[in-house]
Amino acid sequence: MGGQAKPGTKKRWTDERAKREVCIWCGNKSDNKRLCSQCTKMAVARNKKVRDKRKANGLCTYCGRSSSWGDKSECKTCVMASRKRGRKTRIRDKQLCLDHYGRLCMCCGESGEPFLTLDHINEDGYKHRKKTKNRNIFSWLVTHDFPSGFQILCMNCNMAKAQNGGICPHKEGV
Repeated sequence: MGGQAKPGTKKRWTDERAKREVCIWCGNKSDNKRLCSQCTKMAVARNKKVRDKRKANGLCTYCGRSSSWGDKSECKTCVMASRKRGRKTRIRDKQLCLDHYGRLCMCCGESGEPFLTLDHINEDGYKHRKKTKNRNIFSWLVTHDFPSGFQILCMNCNMAKAQNGGICPHKEGV
């Protein structure tokens, strides 16, 4: 058994380094991340090589098992797990945005969560989506620390505003 670590020792060691805000690989300062920028670049390059090799051999690029699920480069198990993680992340990001911008429509006062969505106040959503190339506005807002220029509207008010020259019919008579 010479030279082998006890089970769980490596995880404990890396967790201790992460708490001290140093890279778990090299021990350099890591700006509150598990890896420093240099080790992150090395990890990305290494992971790309592994994924490319697995893909060339017809294996799942994530887990390395046989990938016999249509023309996908991942197996069904990994695709489903990825979808589930993505769904959880989207739900969490929407909740954070609702917490920040308010949990009711700024126009009509609707508070039913399934009806609420985000609105670009200045009617520049098209330009914003084109500029950021981001399909999920909620994750973009969370990543960019909830910038101004957005509000919560219900779907009805948001669509009516878009079709009525930027003014919701609720506000037209006011």
